[in-house]
Amino acid sequence: MAEVKKVLFDQSRKFVSSCLEHVTGWRFENGVAQFMYSKQNSGSFWAEVLNSKENQQALKEACAQVLGQPVTIRVTLQDGEMKQGNAIPEVRERARNDALVRAFEQQFECVWLDVEDLWGTKP
Repeated sequence: MAEVKKVLFDQSRKFVSSCLEHVTGWRFENGVAQFMYSKQNSGSFWAEVLNSKENQQALKEACAQVLGQPVTIRVTLQDGEMKQGNAIPEVRERARNDALVRAFEQQFECVWLDVEDLWGTKP
């Protein structure tokens, strides 16, 4: 995500880059880069801004440059009413918080293309 924002910023697409600051989640899977916004906290505004044709194209080009392949962009809204407490973090969030994964990222300066949950739903 940071690389995509940087590419947009460097291409003078600062507003599009700033829209990504409000993303509540994102994933890249099967050639589709999905950016998710909360229905609460102005998320629908930011999603609408990114869904404009011009901003979609800029985001598509930046993602393709960072990921090294053509991508389709999908911007969606999700309910902001997540249950607190025993909620199991999504696989990407668990990976992001894992010390070994962070060490691997730093060592190899890599970009995640896909995350597979090898442990099922257990944290």
